[in-house]
Amino acid sequence: MGRPKLSESAKRQQTNFRLDPEDKARLERMAKERGESVPAFAESLVVQGMNLFGHPVMSPQLLEIFVKIMDEMQVIQSRNMDKPWHEDLTSWAGCKKVFANGPFARANPDDWRAVDKLNEIWADVMAARASKQRAIEMLKDLGITISQQSSRNPASHGIFTNALAQSIDNRALERRVIEAIVDDEERNNALVLFEMVERFDVREEEALAKWRKEVLPYIEGENDGEEIYKDWRNEIVKRQLALGEKPDWEDIA
Repeated sequence: MGRPKLSESAKRQQTNFRLDPEDKARLERMAKERGESVPAFAESLVVQGMNLFGHPVMSPQLLEIFVKIMDEMQVIQSRNMDKPWHEDLTSWAGCKKVFANGPFARANPDDWRAVDKLNEIWADVMAARASKQRAIEMLKDLGITISQQSSRNPASHGIFTNALAQSIDNRALERRVIEAIVDDEERNNALVLFEMVERFDVREEEALAKWRKEVLPYIEGENDGEEIYKDWRNEIVKRQLALGEKPDWEDIA
C-alpha cells in the first residue's frame, strides 16, 4: 500500500522571521486594506520581492528609479482627482510622460548635457553669438539690418529640393548693400561693425564645429540604443503578423 499523497498545503514549508513593531503594524495595516490575512499577504510580498530582486537587470539604482517613478505617478494621479492610471485615460497619459521624460530619462549615465568640456565649448558658442548680436544691434542703429546667420539653405525651409538648393551667403549680399552707401563716413563705420560680425561668425562656426565633434559619440550612442529597441520591437511585429495577430500601433508607426 503506497503512501498517501500530501496536499499542496501540507507540502508548504514554514518560515519564521522577525519585524520591528513599526514594520509589523504596517504589514498588518496593508494586509487589512487588501482584505488578506497577514500570513497570506506576507507570503505574496516575499514571492513578489524574490521575482523582482531576482531579475537580471535589478539593481539598487533601478530600485531607486522605480520609487521615484511611483512618486511622480502619485503626483499625476493626485492632480487628476486621484484617478488610477490603469482606469483613467488622463492619468495614464500623464504617467506615460513620467516614463518617457521622468526619473529614468534623467538617469542617463553619459548625458552630454552634463559634460563640462561640452558645456565650456557651448559657452564659447553663446559668447560669440552674444558679441555678434551686439554688433548687429549697433548696425541696426545705423539703419542697416544684418542677419544673425551668415548663410541660409532654402532647402531647410522646403523652398527647393535638396538636390537643387544652394546655400545663400547672407554676408556677401549684406556687404554689397553697405558698400553701396554714398556717405563715406557712414559707409566706413558700417564696414567696421560689419567686419566685427564676420569675425564673430568665424568664431561661432569654429566653436560649433568643435562642439559637434565632441558631442557626436554621445548622439551616436543614444541612436544605437534606440535602434536596438526598434529592432527588437520589429521582430515582435513580424512574429505577431506571422501568427495572424494584430501588432501594437506604436510598433508599426
